[in-house]
Amino acid sequence: MDLLADQPPGFHEVRNAYTVARELPLWRDAPVKVGVCRGDGELVATGIFGDHRQARLFTIQMTALGYAECEAALGCDRVYVPERWEARGMAVEQALEAA
Repeated sequence: MDLLADQPPGFHEVRNAYTVARELPLWRDAPVKVGVCRGDGELVATGIFGDHRQARLFTIQMTALGYAECEAALGCDRVYVPERWEARGMAVEQALEAA
């Protein structure tokens, strides 16, 4: 996972989730680029999985860590943002547009 900005607190858990998902054997070569944002909407890291199975495992782990998955944005196929945005009533899409 490539860092683009300073790590937010607890980011080591995101890195661990990425590492575990990357270890899943590939079914086929179908790269998926993912991005992780922090609470202010800034993209802090990107990574590439070899296929959608790896990306799906990452999504499951990120959900457990309190992140929500968004549609493609910021040059990524999938973007993960802290769920607390939704809890405050701010749509994730609006936050990404503001970034």
